[in-house]
Amino acid sequence: MRLDPDDPRLTAYVLEELEEPERSAIDTALRDSVPLHREALALHATAQRLLEELQALPRPGLSAAQMAAVQRAAAAANDPSAAADAEDQPCTPDHDAP
Repeated sequence: MRLDPDDPRLTAYVLEELEEPERSAIDTALRDSVPLHREALALHATAQRLLEELQALPRPGLSAAQMAAVQRAAAAANDPSAAADAEDQPCTPDHDAP
């Protein structure tokens, strides 16, 4: 298989998105080409850095008031008698929410 370093299949290979027999063909191409192998290593390092950066980002979530509102709505959807109880609960905006 002749593979160009800019071929998107190389990125798919590094991200483990390819299936056989294409994966084996790229394995062979990497063994046969030092520049292609270097490019695959660079792509892998970049993907790893991106993963680490994404994992370091804060994860959004619901505040306690938002979670309570969702739970009330879910209970009301599953139990019509709970709908009347939910109407009695104030639904105030949460100013601490992101």
